[in-house]
Amino acid sequence: MSEATSGIALTADRPAPDIAALIRATFSWGTVTFDDIRTLALTWPEVEDGTSYGTPALKVRKKLLVRLREDGDSLVMPGVPPDERDMLVERQPSVFYFTDHYRDYPTVLIRLSKARRASVEPLLRRHWRTLASNKAVKEYDATM
Repeated sequence: MSEATSGIALTADRPAPDIAALIRATFSWGTVTFDDIRTLALTWPEVEDGTSYGTPALKVRKKLLVRLREDGDSLVMPGVPPDERDMLVERQPSVFYFTDHYRDYPTVLIRLSKARRASVEPLLRRHWRTLASNKAVKEYDATM
């Protein structure tokens, strides 16, 4: 792309911008970590830190919202019906999966090293809404 087509004047004191870095910063296309999930969820009412099966977890009114799996790279995400889970696994098998242990539960496993916030946040938020009190959900919705 030339200066004429990009609309960006390049000079010695204004080097070419790192377009990829600008895109990453603007759209947050990086993978997510458990700390990212934790930071997000702790902004919602009634969410608190906890543990589950010896791993870091987030809970709502003492019920499991999400936990880090023992491998340190996967989230155990309850609240995902088997038909939806199957669709997620089919569409993005590098991100979503499940093991035989979870086959009969409404749960999907999410590989954080492959996931994007945009694919995790809606599932997390939906599950939070089912666990939080009606009052907390209404108050949160009023601020949005």
